[in-house]
Amino acid sequence: MMRALTQDEYENELQPIVEQLTTELKGDQMLETYFTDKLPSRHIIYPCGAQLDKDLVSALADLMRSIHDPGLYVDFEGRTTYTNRRGLLETTPSSYYYVLTEQVEYAFNDEGIAQEFMDAERPFLFFDRYIVYSAHKRWVMVVEPEAYCALWGGDEALADLLTLKCSQIGRPIQEFLSFWKPDVPFTNSNLALEANYVWMPRMLIHVYGQEKAMSLLREPNILVD
Repeated sequence: MMRALTQDEYENELQPIVEQLTTELKGDQMLETYFTDKLPSRHIIYPCGAQLDKDLVSALADLMRSIHDPGLYVDFEGRTTYTNRRGLLETTPSSYYYVLTEQVEYAFNDEGIAQEFMDAERPFLFFDRYIVYSAHKRWVMVVEPEAYCALWGGDEALADLLTLKCSQIGRPIQEFLSFWKPDVPFTNSNLALEANYVWMPRMLIHVYGQEKAMSLLREPNILVD
């Protein structure tokens, strides 16, 4: 159902895609700077947890079929966490998978990715951040459960197709901003000091550009001068 990549397969198949479409920054900076200029159309998908919504998965599968994309790659970034039999949290090694287009809708439902890792040693499994890459190098999606969103990057034509099929992309971004609205509004002077929220303005700049990002932040009074 999902083909696990060996290190050689990763270097030959996935690594060239990663190097072409994304920066090398990972960890907490991924949402702020991850996409290169080869992914000019960027969208925030909200709400989005580790388990993707069925409509989103269906939209991605339709998109892949429309451009004859043979499949996608999934990078679990080495942060897949589960509770072992002793009740202790453990983290798996880095893991990379390839999924054929015709198997995408199964792979991302409850009986797919979750069951791929669920066994007697790993009850109560949940995922941290993971990244999905188009095999045709047309789009990338970063799924960030802690931020309750995903970041999608691709070309304009694909973005239009996906927006038509996925209501999570079409939702007003103000809903996402209001969900993350801090107790104390940002100001231009304290922006760098608000460690818990500083990723938000930077992510919006990465997605929309400086001018639109600042305008969006002011709308729900998250950012004030």
